[in-house]
Amino acid sequence: MSDPAPPATADHTGLTRFGLDPLIATLRWCALMLGTVFAAAEAADGNVRVVWTMSVVLFLTSWRTFRPLPFTDAAPTARVVAITDAAVLGLGLGLSDGLESPFVFCLVVAVGVAALGWGVIHALLAIGTGAAATTIAAVTAGGATGLDQRPTAVLLVSMLALVLVVGALRARLADAESRRRQLVDELDVLSETNDLLQILNRVARTLPSSLDLRQALETSRRQLGDA
Repeated sequence: MSDPAPPATADHTGLTRFGLDPLIATLRWCALMLGTVFAAAEAADGNVRVVWTMSVVLFLTSWRTFRPLPFTDAAPTARVVAITDAAVLGLGLGLSDGLESPFVFCLVVAVGVAALGWGVIHALLAIGTGAAATTIAAVTAGGATGLDQRPTAVLLVSMLALVLVVGALRARLADAESRRRQLVDELDVLSETNDLLQILNRVARTLPSSLDLRQALETSRRQLGDA
């Protein structure tokens, strides 16, 4: 009989053991504060588009602080959440300066979270979705996409490099978690074997002294088989 399949909420990378939620929340807020510092002058000059972008980013950052992404949930709906976050951030960026917005690092953090939680493919989907959402919002609101600028190309290359590094880290964590679970299974087997040996020892002690060693082993084997 085969072993039952692991539940949908199983943690295949062991990320929950590291307690990364506070660290991820800190990175999100640092990216938001950095963008706020660079956008403060434009907002003070009455640039409403920058205020709109700041409002979208602030909302998502606050929401993800109180409702962090569940890395242990392998359901398709949970995997889409990270891509949805990138789309929301992309819409917010498209309302002002696009990928040249000072709040673009919030999108970088979201892509890194997608790579860490669900792998390189999902992170690449997050990048594509964020860029597409930025373009749609910019065209609709009459803003700039920033896709035709050299700094944006450097940013995209940097994001790809980040995805590859975080994806490699995730693979190492998954491999380490697999080995840890294998060791736990082996320890369980050894524990069961030790219990059986203790049962055999107790059975051997209760046998009559007139029985020789072969008869004791045969009797013990039959009793273990009946058990």
